[in-house]
Amino acid sequence: MGLSRRAFLAGAATASAQLGYGTPLVAQQNVRPLPIIPMTDLTTGINARINLTCAAGHHDLGTGAASQTLGINANYLGPVLRAKQGQTLPFDVRNQLDAVTT
Repeated sequence: MGLSRRAFLAGAATASAQLGYGTPLVAQQNVRPLPIIPMTDLTTGINARINLTCAAGHHDLGTGAASQTLGINANYLGPVLRAKQGQTLPFDVRNQLDAVTT
């Protein structure tokens, strides 16, 4: 009889907590829902260039403490753009990071 994946993960979580390697892998009580990023629909065309700024930021990802993040036009993540296949979009990208990005 083999060890089920569930039993293995439960044992690993308990062992790591007992050894001081963080909290066990269990569901949190006060979990915030994931953010819904608004979508910009560009399928009907666009009249101006799209400005995108890549920058570092900070955001509380649910732990109660701000984490260092990277984002495009926001502290983390980026815009959701809807376009048609083959549609050409005019972007102006500004990199405010300390590294090259694409």
